[in-house]
Amino acid sequence: MIEKWNYFVYDLCEAKKRDVEEEGFHALIETQLQHLGWAKYKEEICHKPCIHLGNNNSIVPDIIVKRDGEDEFVVEVKRPSHKQSKKDVDQLLSYMRILKLSVGIYIGNHIEIFYDMPSSKEAVSVMKVPLEINSKLGAKFVERFDKENFSQESIVTIR
Repeated sequence: MIEKWNYFVYDLCEAKKRDVEEEGFHALIETQLQHLGWAKYKEEICHKPCIHLGNNNSIVPDIIVKRDGEDEFVVEVKRPSHKQSKKDVDQLLSYMRILKLSVGIYIGNHIEIFYDMPSSKEAVSVMKVPLEINSKLGAKFVERFDKENFSQESIVTIR
């Protein structure tokens, strides 16, 4: 899995070195998700979908990943030089709650996975992965988020 992680993260590391803009980073992340088996052409990777809430409100998460038309997890993307703030995490957690998803991923200067247990009041960070080659945590990330292996329940045991 280390090799698969290196394949996944290499271009993200290069983007971080070049300090790419957030929109360019979005496209790159969507491409990398395809390397994990998720397909844009099957509408499994949805870029900035507009989700209507009532008559006058809507949310626009950065990426929603689906399987068989059902939402699996949401991804909040910031540019790779961005330092994560509480506001960034709150934004991701609000998307998770509104979409009724147990799993959310923050990707910026690192990757962080959040899990929202139905019985808890607050979603918790279950893993924080630096954007670096040969990361053992990165290998766990690609193992869990590979389409063939992914299940929301498996995220709980990620540690």
